[in-house]
Amino acid sequence: MLKLLFRLFAPSKPFVPPTQKQLDYAALCGVAITHNMDREAVSNAIDAAFTADPKLKFKINARRKRKEKEAKVTLDAMPAAEKRELKKWATAADEHDHFLVVYKSDRDTIVDILECDDVRVDTGAKTIVINFLAPRVDVIVAGWDGTREVREQELCWDQPLVLSASEIIESRKVQIYEDQIKKYQSTIARKRKALSG
Repeated sequence: MLKLLFRLFAPSKPFVPPTQKQLDYAALCGVAITHNMDREAVSNAIDAAFTADPKLKFKINARRKRKEKEAKVTLDAMPAAEKRELKKWATAADEHDHFLVVYKSDRDTIVDILECDDVRVDTGAKTIVINFLAPRVDVIVAGWDGTREVREQELCWDQPLVLSASEIIESRKVQIYEDQIKKYQSTIARKRKALSG
């Protein structure tokens, strides 16, 4: 009874979306994922799948090998320009580089500075898929001035965004740090102006 009351009055945890690697692994496990499952729920579903199927480890290895073979066939069939693009994004993902990206989303053209997180070849669509992290402005405690906390805003790249290479109109590598909110805003504003003018 006490635990139930504690859960009712405890502050709710913020929704933490699952990572793309976690989603890919869940797919290999045959776990169905819904949009309202957070990182912990996906992890619990994967654990439950292993408990339910003692041979799942072997099935995952077989599925992974099949996917790798399909990806190699797709990669071998790609034109040289797409192979260079894949290499560019793979290098960027290794370094977690930031890019000023102009991309299509439905009917809109979006401009944002994104962090490259991962890249893969979608064998079904035969295209390159890039996993980015989009930023949000976060308020952090930077210190104490003797009477109160000093708070500052900083960019926090933690919002997952998946784009296919065909959705990207333009991309350019930029160097930006968490505390450069004005640079972030002015870079995007300049690009939007250039696109509209």
